[in-house]
Amino acid sequence: MIRLRTYAGLSFLATLAVIYHAFSSRGQFYPATVYLSTSKISLVLLLNMCLVLMLSLWHLVKLVFLGSLREAE
Repeated sequence: MIRLRTYAGLSFLATLAVIYHAFSSRGQFYPATVYLSTSKISLVLLLNMCLVLMLSLWHLVKLVFLGSLREAE
Protein backbone atom coordinates (compact mmCIF):
# COMPACT_ATOMS: atom_id res chain seq x y z
CA MET A 1 0.00 0.00 0.00
CA ILE A 2 1.26 3.44 -0.87
CA ARG A 3 2.30 5.63 2.04
CA LEU A 4 0.80 9.06 2.66
CA ARG A 5 4.16 10.80 2.24
CA THR A 6 4.70 9.26 -1.22
CA TYR A 7 1.10 9.94 -2.24
CA ALA A 8 1.37 13.54 -1.05
CA GLY A 9 4.61 14.05 -2.94
CA LEU A 10 3.21 12.71 -6.19
CA SER A 11 0.02 14.71 -5.75
CA PHE A 12 2.03 17.86 -5.09
CA LEU A 13 4.10 17.34 -8.24
CA ALA A 14 1.00 16.71 -10.35
CA THR A 15 -0.69 19.82 -8.95
CA LEU A 16 2.36 21.95 -9.65
CA ALA A 17 2.51 20.57 -13.19
CA VAL A 18 -1.11 21.40 -13.97
CA ILE A 19 -0.77 24.91 -12.48
CA TYR A 20 2.43 25.49 -14.45
CA HIS A 21 0.75 24.28 -17.63
CA ALA A 22 -2.22 26.59 -17.07
CA PHE A 23 -0.11 29.68 -16.49
CA SER A 24 2.40 28.94 -19.24
CA SER A 25 -0.20 28.19 -21.91
CA ARG A 26 -2.36 31.21 -21.04
CA GLY A 27 -0.58 34.51 -20.65
CA GLN A 28 -2.75 36.13 -18.01
CA PHE A 29 -4.11 35.29 -14.58
CA TYR A 30 -7.84 35.25 -15.35
CA PRO A 31 -7.73 32.86 -18.36
CA ALA A 32 -5.45 30.53 -16.39
CA THR A 33 -7.84 30.41 -13.43
CA VAL A 34 -10.79 29.84 -15.76
CA TYR A 35 -8.90 26.94 -17.31
CA LEU A 36 -8.09 25.51 -13.87
CA SER A 37 -11.73 25.73 -12.81
CA THR A 38 -13.24 24.29 -16.00
CA SER A 39 -10.82 21.55 -17.05
CA LYS A 40 -11.86 18.20 -15.60
CA ILE A 41 -8.33 16.88 -15.17
CA SER A 42 -7.13 20.01 -13.39
CA LEU A 43 -10.17 19.96 -11.11
CA VAL A 44 -9.49 16.34 -10.18
CA LEU A 45 -5.85 17.10 -9.41
CA LEU A 46 -6.69 20.20 -7.36
CA LEU A 47 -9.37 18.39 -5.38
CA ASN A 48 -6.96 15.49 -4.85
CA MET A 49 -4.47 17.96 -3.39
CA CYS A 50 -7.18 19.25 -1.04
CA LEU A 51 -7.79 15.68 0.09
CA VAL A 52 -4.09 15.18 0.74
CA LEU A 53 -3.93 18.41 2.76
CA MET A 54 -6.93 17.35 4.86
CA LEU A 55 -5.40 13.91 5.50
CA SER A 56 -2.10 15.51 6.51
CA LEU A 57 -3.92 17.92 8.81
CA TRP A 58 -5.80 14.98 10.37
CA HIS A 59 -2.53 13.17 11.07
CA LEU A 60 -1.07 16.34 12.60
CA VAL A 61 -4.10 16.87 14.86
CA LYS A 62 -4.01 13.22 15.89
CA LEU A 63 -0.31 13.47 16.72
CA VAL A 64 -0.72 16.70 18.72
CA PHE A 65 -3.75 15.68 20.78
CA LEU A 66 -3.32 11.91 21.08
CA GLY A 67 0.40 11.41 20.77
CA SER A 68 1.71 8.14 19.45
CA LEU A 69 -0.95 5.46 19.67
CA ARG A 70 -0.26 1.77 20.00
CA GLU A 71 -1.95 -0.77 17.73
CA ALA A 72 -4.35 -1.83 20.51
CA GLU A 73 -5.56 1.74 21.02
